[in-house]
Amino acid sequence: MSKKTQVAKDAEAKTWPASKVESRPVKELFPYANNARTHSSSQVDQICKSIEEFGFTNPILIDEESNLIAGHGRLLAARKLSITEVPVMVAIGWTQEQKQAYVLADNKLAMNSGWDSEMLAAEMMSLEGSGFDIGMLGFDSSELKDILYVPPDLVDGNVTIPVSHPDGGARVRVGPYNIDVTKPQIEAWQTMICGMHDDDPARIKAWIIERLKFDPT
Repeated sequence: MSKKTQVAKDAEAKTWPASKVESRPVKELFPYANNARTHSSSQVDQICKSIEEFGFTNPILIDEESNLIAGHGRLLAARKLSITEVPVMVAIGWTQEQKQAYVLADNKLAMNSGWDSEMLAAEMMSLEGSGFDIGMLGFDSSELKDILYVPPDLVDGNVTIPVSHPDGGARVRVGPYNIDVTKPQIEAWQTMICGMHDDDPARIKAWIIERLKFDPT
C-alpha cells in the first residue's frame, strides 16, 4: 500500500469512526444508563410499526464495548418485536466525552429541523389517497388532523382529499364519497380560513390551490 493510499485511509477512518454495518445479538447490547431521551410505549409502538413496514433501515450506534450511543428507541422496539439480531455501527476510538455528547446531539439535532407545511400536506394527501396507512409515520391523530385540515362543513368526521377540479369548482373526496364544490363555497371557505388560521392572502391562496386544486384568482 502506498503512503498516499494509507494517508487517505487514515483520514477516512478519522472522519468516519463508524463506517461499517454489522449484525449483533440484541442481548449483547447495553443501553446508556444516563440517556436523557425518553421513549413512551406509544412511541416504541410507532417504531415497531415502522420496522415491520420498512425493515431495520437505521443501524444502532454502539461503542467498542457494545454500549449504545444512538438508537435506544430502536433497541426497545427490536426487543418488543422479539428480534434477536440488529444492524449496528461501531464508533471506533471515541472518547467518553464524545460518546456522552453524541447521545444528546443525535436527538437534539434532529429536533431542530422543521417542516414545509404545504409540502408535508401534499405528501400526506398523496399517501392517504393511495391507501397507505399514514398512521405509522409517527404523527399523532391531532397532528394529522391539523396537517390534513379541511373546513368542517364538508368533512363530517373524515379526512378529505382533493381528486379533481371540474367546471371552475373542485371535487373532493369525503370518506368514500366524491363531492363537487362550487366556486362560491370555496370563496366562503376563504373567508373562514382567514379568520381561523392566517390573514396572509398568499398563504390562503396556496392552501386553496393545494388542498382543493382550485386557483381562486
